[in-house]
Amino acid sequence: MVSSFDPNYRKPQRGRKAGEDAMFGIGMPELIVILFIVLLVFGAGKLPEAGRSLGQSIRNFKQAADDQEHPEPPKS
Repeated sequence: MVSSFDPNYRKPQRGRKAGEDAMFGIGMPELIVILFIVLLVFGAGKLPEAGRSLGQSIRNFKQAADDQEHPEPPKS
C-alpha cells in the first residue's frame, strides 16, 4: 500500500499519465491561447515569415553552440 507519506509517492495528475510531465508545465490549452495571441499580433500573412526567421535564429544559435564545443584548430 502506498501512502502519501511515502517520499516516492507522486499524486497522478488529471489528464496525464503518471510520470509524464508537460514541457515547461505548459499544457494544450495554454499552447492554444499562446498561438492565438501570436496569430493576433503578427497576422496570418506574417506568420510564415516570422516562423522562418525564428527557425534561422535557432539554427544559427545551434551552430554557434556547436562551434564553441568543438573549435577548429588554427590553420598555419
